[in-house]
Amino acid sequence: MIGPADEYFCHQIVAPATQVASADRNWQDRFYFNFNDPAKELSGILAMGFFPNLNLFQGILNLAAGDKLICKNYFRPIHNDRLRVWAGSLQVEVKEPMRRWNLKLNEPGLNVALDLAFAGRGEPFEFGVISWERDGVKVWDQCHYTQAGEFSGTLQVGDRSWHRLVGVRDRSWGIRNLAQLDFWIWISANFENFWLTAWLGETRAGQLITIDGAVCGDDGSRDEIKSLSYEIGFRPGMRTPASSSYLITTASGRKFRLKARALHTIYVSIHNGIYDLADPKVLSERDRTTQIFDQTQEFDLEGSAGIGMIEFFVMGGCHRYPETWPAMR
Repeated sequence: MIGPADEYFCHQIVAPATQVASADRNWQDRFYFNFNDPAKELSGILAMGFFPNLNLFQGILNLAAGDKLICKNYFRPIHNDRLRVWAGSLQVEVKEPMRRWNLKLNEPGLNVALDLAFAGRGEPFEFGVISWERDGVKVWDQCHYTQAGEFSGTLQVGDRSWHRLVGVRDRSWGIRNLAQLDFWIWISANFENFWLTAWLGETRAGQLITIDGAVCGDDGSRDEIKSLSYEIGFRPGMRTPASSSYLITTASGRKFRLKARALHTIYVSIHNGIYDLADPKVLSERDRTTQIFDQTQEFDLEGSAGIGMIEFFVMGGCHRYPETWPAMR
């Protein structure tokens, strides 16, 4: 069925723009923003995605503010229109492609409201296509690009307001069947004169699926990442990471160690509510059941201090830490 997008010169296949090249139910077209308060008091993620083969639009907001984890999810039918990006009170608009986005949301029941403008920091970095099969079926076939930037405007949580945030956005499209994937680490790190973006994906047995990323200078330079090894330390008796360290080699031959210390943990949730992480029972339940940890990090790269986020996807288990992160399916 045709829709508003068919008026634009954006077709890729001989079909209306609402139809994609694959009939896979996991085909998705999505974006993601992470944001961090430079004073390290708050962090959050905002993600939205279209699932054309399911006629489904999904949005998610997770905020970590003090000991509170605030979660709100949005769902609606697409109705053949992928041009308007909204669900409930959540509205997103591309103001200038590859440069500026506007994000708005108002949830009085959660005491959360935001009206933010994202401005990109230089050009996005385009990852190579990730393509991987499990038992002969393609379960990951996706394009990605990321871009660091700053947020201006207002984010209000209760009686607190923030007016400057830093973070990284991601755009992706294609097949990603989370139930069939095992493990990944995604690093988004902002420094004074550069930013670092990196993605490592593995099977539970340790087979490398993808490793990609770059050190991106404000001068436009790109030094692509060719190898990355990792070590993770955990909070005592928990699955939640406390710190991590990465030995990285780039295309220029540079070798360096990136160190990270976790400040806030977003136990990514598709359930609405406010979780009090100061309550040991609540924290234990979040720690025990979470499959995706998005954590604000203090970074150190050979003396350069940075702030950002690391995402640990652990649904299928990790060969390095099989007791802490066994398979969850």
